[in-house]
Amino acid sequence: MDQSKTTIKSDRISETYDNFIKGILSVSQGKVISKKQFEIEGLKGIDLESVTTANPNLPDLRFRRILIVNNTVFIINFWTSSENRQTTHSAKTRFFNSLTIIADKTTLTHGSDGSTLFMAGYITGIILSFMFAGAVVVGIILLIRRLTRKKRTPIKEEQPGN
Repeated sequence: MDQSKTTIKSDRISETYDNFIKGILSVSQGKVISKKQFEIEGLKGIDLESVTTANPNLPDLRFRRILIVNNTVFIINFWTSSENRQTTHSAKTRFFNSLTIIADKTTLTHGSDGSTLFMAGYITGIILSFMFAGAVVVGIILLIRRLTRKKRTPIKEEQPGN
């Protein structure tokens, strides 16, 4: 199959979202906590909250906003640990609310009934997801290092003749 001509059919958007969610949960060995629809610029997307224990070195609580715009799938991630759920709630909300669509609003659609370069958008989304996950991991490592760093006390040198 020529993937450069893969399209998302406008009448199969709901099924497409469900397939992306199945794939996300399969890869992360996650479980859905909540799944609800949102709307932006007349386009319907999915807010997904899931939890995973697949990798104890990564945050287990994962929020995702999935939106299909002009035959391109965007998956925006916000990861945190379950114990930080309440303290990061406002940051997560601000992050997701800061996202806007800057494309020509008159031509926005979910899918397409013709051929497009869907895979370019898909690959870009995957790359951005990995970059964001890497930034989260680096941030956690730096935070742990900062919290566990011991204060160094200077060693007093003995004076000769004492």
